[in-house]
Amino acid sequence: MNGWFRFLYVIMIEVTVDAANSRQRADKFIIRSLPGASKSLIYKQIRKKNITLNGTKMNGSEILETGDKLQFYFSDETYQKFKADVDLSIFDEVIELASRAYDSDIKGIEVIYEDDNIILMNKPSGVLSQSAAGNEISLNEWLLGYLLDTKAINRLTLTNFKPSVLNRLDRNTSGIVIGSKSLLGANVISSMLKDRSLHKYYLTYVTGNFNEDTTLSGYHHKDQLSNMATIKQELEPNDNPADFDRILTRFTPVRHITNNRLGDITLLEVKLITGKSHQIRAHLASIGNPILGDHKYGDKKVNHSLFSLNIHNQMLHAYKLVMPDKMPDGMENLEGRVYTCNPPKEWSKIDGNLEE
Repeated sequence: MNGWFRFLYVIMIEVTVDAANSRQRADKFIIRSLPGASKSLIYKQIRKKNITLNGTKMNGSEILETGDKLQFYFSDETYQKFKADVDLSIFDEVIELASRAYDSDIKGIEVIYEDDNIILMNKPSGVLSQSAAGNEISLNEWLLGYLLDTKAINRLTLTNFKPSVLNRLDRNTSGIVIGSKSLLGANVISSMLKDRSLHKYYLTYVTGNFNEDTTLSGYHHKDQLSNMATIKQELEPNDNPADFDRILTRFTPVRHITNNRLGDITLLEVKLITGKSHQIRAHLASIGNPILGDHKYGDKKVNHSLFSLNIHNQMLHAYKLVMPDKMPDGMENLEGRVYTCNPPKEWSKIDGNLEE
């Protein structure tokens, strides 16, 4: 026999879907998992039943669940070529910024709750939720640094899913921020934030005596150049309705305080029924009860008095998160759960200890 013949033995390689990669289309997962294979080749292998799901023929549109098993009938050499042909150096900058955020730039982040799908963090005032510029440090980078440090993620897992912050608070607003740890967590929480089935509550100090529970409606407009929101109780004849969004905010007085430096102030619980940029701050300012320490919408005289108490940030804190009574499969452990976090310690200078 002349020449050499090389035989590639086809084997079955099985991959089990974990929680981080569940709740996504099978073809999307396979494409990300085999970066060295073209999309057309992957779909061809699915059609030829060289890729199957739980031992049966698939078409790629199936939604993966935790524990599902994908079978690849390739030679080991072919599979490894498709699998390994990814340049992990593309994550160098991401990991560098994440490590910098976690190790040095951002300190004192309290983790309120964590499971395989989500993480809840108590963001301090002064920290960005997400960066506006590519090299800016924010809670998003801290989250990645924390997950790298705890071995929850690594360079290879980032090829399939990159955890991130799911809701934003203004830089100078403190409180609960939700982060994703899996695609399931990201999709479920994002959907709940959109349909308002996840309820968010805030605490804030405002000027004046707020006497009773009130649900206020209004019309919200955000000027992008000035980064200022305007709230109107009713639209005027010359207003273009397309420029405004209808908003609803629920205010519940906790207690009225008379402070020697600040005068009459009220501690409020606020529930966002809608959620627009600067909604709470602008809505309260529009009715004459601005938030203490708010340098954009607040009372300059009151804010100056706060300086003597060494309080320099707006006193608005996202303190409570209430999960829906019904959660999708894989996240049932969160059904009806309530999570809270304490306001910044300097708030005790106004009204004693607010910690629960």
